Amino acid sequence: MTAHAQTIMATKVDDRIKRRFDAAMRARGTNTSAVLRKAIMQYLSELDAGIEHPQFKLELDGPEAGEKTPSH
Repeated sequence: MTAHAQTIMATKVDDRIKRRFDAAMRARGTNTSAVLRKAIMQYLSELDAGIEHPQFKLELDGPEAGEKTPSH
C-alpha cells in the first residue's frame, strides 16, 4: 500500500449547523470527516467522468461560496 500525504482542510460554518451535522453523522455511525472526504472524492470522480451533479445543486461559484464579487 502506498502512503499518501494528507492535509487538514478547514471550513467555517455556524456552530448550530456544525452541531446538527455532527449529530446526524454520529446517528449514522460515522463522522463528519469521513463523510466529507467521501463526498469530495465522489464529486471529483464524477467531475472527471463528465457527470452532472444533481446531488450537488449548490452554487459553488459566487459570493455565497466566499467568492469575491467584482466592483462596479
